[in-house]
Amino acid sequence: MTSKTVHYSINPTTQVIIGEHPQDTWSDIQQKIDRSATAFQSWRQLSFEARGAYFYQLAALLRQRKTALAQLMTTEMGKPIQQAQGEVEKCAWVCEYYAEHTEAFLQPEDLATDYKMARTYYQPLGTILQVMPWNFPFWQVFRFAAPALMAGNVTLLKHAFNVLNCAKAIEGLFVEIFPPDVFQQTIAAHEDIARIMAQDQVQGVAITGSVGAGKVIGHLAGSNIKPCVLELGGSDPFIVLKEADLEAAATTALQSRHHNSGQTCISAKRFIVEEAVADAFLA
Repeated sequence: MTSKTVHYSINPTTQVIIGEHPQDTWSDIQQKIDRSATAFQSWRQLSFEARGAYFYQLAALLRQRKTALAQLMTTEMGKPIQQAQGEVEKCAWVCEYYAEHTEAFLQPEDLATDYKMARTYYQPLGTILQVMPWNFPFWQVFRFAAPALMAGNVTLLKHAFNVLNCAKAIEGLFVEIFPPDVFQQTIAAHEDIARIMAQDQVQGVAITGSVGAGKVIGHLAGSNIKPCVLELGGSDPFIVLKEADLEAAATTALQSRHHNSGQTCISAKRFIVEEAVADAFLA
């Protein structure tokens, strides 16, 4: 029998292995997809109020375990502990936000057309695959899962290989509160993504990642005629003109570049400084 591929979580500060995670086989993945499809049939029937009640409980659980969850993020991803605590709080907030507002967001809309009646309805699709990055290991997952699940979908998370302790912790939180299989995570190989996207039960995908990864996911979504949301990388400019308050500009530049241990997709990456103040800015 062929042994499973194992992915390791490594503390970036100490380089100590802090978790071992066997990769899912295709049989494992297929079973999760099948279970998610079954869970969707009952989850989609719940009212917004009923689904929201689960998210209010989840928000309370996040706050209750904030210290431990933040420490997990800091140990596995390397972000400062204060920022990790803030990330947990933000996840609790997004749960409550969509629990409160999703019903209003998804009300049918009447359209002015030549027809006697034209109306847009918003209905859940099914299982949505989410491919998430390691830099905000909790927030990226929750900011997708809260609106997607509140809308009546279910989700399968494929998280970054180096934050699988976080992925399992997130899944554990959902398992503790939610009905079975509404939220699942899979440790899938990159090459299995195409097979996942081809499954009839999987009706969409969202990814936060590199431009290269976005091209692949976008192509797979298009070839399978399934909606996708792509949040991809950039090279954000920080422009300093000679009229600027240089002390404030330098302080803000430093904070922007180094926030979250420098791993933020919208942080300043290119510093364009007017020549007349370049030396003073650098100093």
